[in-house]
Amino acid sequence: LFWQFSAFVGPTSVNENYRPGMPDHFELAQNHPNPFNPTTTIDFALTKSGMVNFSLFDMNGRMVQNVINGNMPAGYHNVTIDAHNLAAGIYLYQLTTEGFVSSHKMVLIK
Repeated sequence: LFWQFSAFVGPTSVNENYRPGMPDHFELAQNHPNPFNPTTTIDFALTKSGMVNFSLFDMNGRMVQNVINGNMPAGYHNVTIDAHNLAAGIYLYQLTTEGFVSSHKMVLIK
């Protein structure tokens, strides 16, 4: 299954179960490349199916995009973000699911 999203930040895609097997722990990886211009990919792992929220924030704490807000299956996933409509700077991305919250910084250069 391949989801395509459009939002303020631009086209964003989510690739579900991009590698085989099931993870034994939740994980949110650092985006790559970092710094980036204008696209970056973020890998994450879900140990169980459930509600997932994946959001992008500016350094003032304002959400600039809600990338994922819905149920997702357990497994390995990645999301590609196209930030061509954002100003250069530092942004935070956060993954929230039942029993797990993690965030990382990423740097957009132009």
